[in-house]
Amino acid sequence: MRQLRSNQQGSVMVLFALMLIPLVVMIGAAVDLTRLLTIRDQLQQAVEAAALAGARNQQTESRREEAIRAYFAANWDASQHKARLGRFFVMADPPTGRLYIDATAYVPLYFMRLVGHREQEVHAQILVKPAPAP
Repeated sequence: MRQLRSNQQGSVMVLFALMLIPLVVMIGAAVDLTRLLTIRDQLQQAVEAAALAGARNQQTESRREEAIRAYFAANWDASQHKARLGRFFVMADPPTGRLYIDATAYVPLYFMRLVGHREQEVHAQILVKPAPAP
C-alpha cells in the first residue's frame, strides 16, 4: 500500500484530464465572444449606414423610413452570421431634425451551448442630430 501511494506515474495525465474541461469551456467562450463582438460591430455599421441615408433623405416620413430600411437591409446580412433580427426601430423628429435608430439581433452560440447558453442578444443604436447653424 505504501508503494502505491508513493507512485506518481500517470499523475500528470489525471491533472491534464481534469483541466481539459475548463480549458475547452474558456476557449469556446473566447470564440463565441469574438464572434459576438464582430457581429455587433457589423450591426452597428449597418445602423450607421441607415442613419446616414435617413439624414440625407429629407423627403416625406414614409419615404425616409423606406430609405432607412433599404440601407439597413443592404448593409446587414443576417444569414451570413446565422443571426436573426429581433427589432429594428426608427424614430424621427422632423421639427428638430433628430433621427434615432435602434436594432437588436439574436446570435446563436456554438460553444457556450455546452453550459446552457443558446443565443445572445446584440444591440446597436444611433442618434443623429443636425449640425448647429454657423
